[in-house]
Amino acid sequence: AVLGASAPASQAPPAPSTAPESLTRSERWLNGLTSLNTKMNHALGPDNSVVTPASLRVEARQLRRCPAELAGIGPPTSGQRPLYQMARQACAGFVQGARCYAAASRDSAGFDPTATKPQPRFNRLLRCGDAGFNKGTDVLSNALSNGSAEG
Repeated sequence: AVLGASAPASQAPPAPSTAPESLTRSERWLNGLTSLNTKMNHALGPDNSVVTPASLRVEARQLRRCPAELAGIGPPTSGQRPLYQMARQACAGFVQGARCYAAASRDSAGFDPTATKPQPRFNRLLRCGDAGFNKGTDVLSNALSNGSAEG
């Protein structure tokens, strides 16, 4: 044997990668839109929650974040621009709903348990908030359906 010489080291095959495959820019953008949809859908809390001034303020604050959250996703790919326009429309609906919920939260007459008849302004503001929320969720869901079909 020759001193200083070593036997060739046996090389083990590389371990299979457990990391997920790298997503394309388009897939990342669509995932961001899906995440935004989830956040907006959860903005109103459970169906059986009691409406309070505080709950309306929280809902308004969360819905108002839609444009900033959309901007945080980053620019869409050229093929996703129509989806982006739909998402902007959805955010406009959410922001309108937020304005109505915020106004309802300031309407102390709407929270008067001793009132003998429903408060028309308060009820109108709640319907307005619900309409904005529903418009936002409908448009955003349609955008995601279109994006999933294309992508």
